[in-house]
Amino acid sequence: PAKALQVPQETYLPTGMGGVIPCPVAAQPPLLRVDWIKDGETLDLSLFPGWTLKANGSLVMATVNEDAAGTYTCTPYNSYGTMGPSAPTSVILQVSTPIK
Repeated sequence: PAKALQVPQETYLPTGMGGVIPCPVAAQPPLLRVDWIKDGETLDLSLFPGWTLKANGSLVMATVNEDAAGTYTCTPYNSYGTMGPSAPTSVILQVSTPIK
């Protein structure tokens, strides 16, 4: 079964820029899908325009905003199933300050 590997306890994302929350996995046979949970709820990508899932399971945000803040876990699946969800990672927003 697919196994979620170590994720950082905190993921820092820059507001107003693109961001990625990785879901490192070990999967043989290859990954079929990755389910994401945000703040205890199944993540519905249709509610977040510009958010997509990459083939490797990473969650990609075209533009990071307040919606991104929260606690995430990912659960990878292959044809044998899953060994369970990753440890949680807390997304912390970084406000970029203009350079003068």
